[in-house]
Amino acid sequence: MNKNTETDTNRKEYFRHKNTLLFNNDVLNNNLFDKEFIDLIVTSPPYNVGIEYNSNDDELSYEKYLEFSEKWMKNCYDWAKMQVPLEKL
Repeated sequence: MNKNTETDTNRKEYFRHKNTLLFNNDVLNNNLFDKEFIDLIVTSPPYNVGIEYNSNDDELSYEKYLEFSEKWMKNCYDWAKMQVPLEKL
């Protein structure tokens, strides 16, 4: 069931079960999803502490790291469905 499939927007569907979809892709690509598409986002971003990754420079200047962080966090915010505050439930 770990079948990688390409969709028309170049998303890679990593796993599907009932109403659950997992995607493995680059969070910096702001064209991956429509607005308010996602219920839950799980991340493990580079922390810029000198860890050797295959796909990321983990020794950015502080300014560059802030720019990087702002980009991926903005995309997550844009893709996340708006939630009702708990006190409204």
